[in-house]
Amino acid sequence: LKVGLPPSRMTERARTEAADCPQIRIVDDWTFEEYWQAVADARVFAMALTPGLNRCTADQTLLNAMSLGTLVVATDSISSRLYIRAPT
Repeated sequence: LKVGLPPSRMTERARTEAADCPQIRIVDDWTFEEYWQAVADARVFAMALTPGLNRCTADQTLLNAMSLGTLVVATDSISSRLYIRAPT
């Protein structure tokens, strides 16, 4: 499992938390091309958003992942409500 996070103190905390889980890799240094290749190669793309947002966020990221055929999972926000539908 690759978890992409921007460089920050929280990223270092996530890296520490995942240290005992060899199947989890925290990545904070992808180039633009490497990031989109990882999205294209992914079977599932999860986007953690601040729940309940009433403004758009991550629209382009969600749409790009979906257009590449990746299953997208995101927390509740206006963007995810607009673009992601639960199977019926």
